[in-house]
Amino acid sequence: METRILMEVEEMISKLREHQGRPFDVKQLIKACVSNVIMNMLFGHRFDHSDPTFQQLLHNLDELAAIFLRYLRYILRSGFFHTSETNLLDN
Repeated sequence: METRILMEVEEMISKLREHQGRPFDVKQLIKACVSNVIMNMLFGHRFDHSDPTFQQLLHNLDELAAIFLRYLRYILRSGFFHTSETNLLDN
């Protein structure tokens, strides 16, 4: 497991160096690296960050997460769960 994580950390460092100190959105890079670690652990396969299939997968995961959070907010605000923690999802 440690080897798989270190391999992806090396890839991340390489990608960071490519930007040579110029500003960029690091969120995409972190998302790709974390996703690759999880995929490598679960399926024994990692994707190149520029792979169109991998990019589509990341896009689909973003959409799925947005839909899930939308429904979770709806459920929590509907009063179905009587909790004071509903304000956690107000962002």
